[in-house]
Order: sequence, then C-alpha cells, then structure tokens
Amino acid sequence: MSISEDNQIHLVYFENSKETYDITVSDENTLTVTSAGNKDWTDYVGTKPSAENRKISLQIPNALINTLTLSTTNEDISLPSLTVTGGISISSNEFVKE
Repeated sequence: MSISEDNQIHLVYFENSKETYDITVSDENTLTVTSAGNKDWTDYVGTKPSAENRKISLQIPNALINTLTLSTTNEDISLPSLTVTGGISISSNEFVKE
C-alpha cells in the first residue's frame, strides 16, 4: 500500500486468462479483492509467475483514512507512514516453508 499522489484510490494488479480477481466495494465502502482464478491442477506444477505479477498494490489518499483493515492469505503486507483517526487491523496468514 502507498499514499496516492492525486487523492484518488488506485488498485494495480496483474491478470491473465488463468489468474483473475473479483473486486467489489460494499455499501459500507469496504474494498474486497478476491482471487477468482481459473486454474487446473496442472497449473500448480512448475514455477511461480514472477513476483511482480503476483503483487497487488493499493494507493489511497492519506486524508481519507478513518479505519483501516488489511488482510491477506499468501503474502506480506507493507505500509507507509499513515494518519489514521480510527483504528488499524492487519493480518497475514502467509504459509512459511521450512
């Protein structure tokens, strides 16, 4: 996540014929990005796509943040310095291979 330079919300991500996302905004202004891929089991054999193609970047205006909740199931979350008037909740369920 980063601060928006133009006070607009931006979501940058990569899609292809097998890897897509469902993106919704609720009536409560909750942005949800969910993987909606169309992969076969054979697509999981071999190498991962480049890290750049697996990254989702969110840019938001610093002035709009009252409450911030971020969660992911596969990667790390990185944040810039933010001004939040309410609360922040961050969770990452990244699987760590040993």
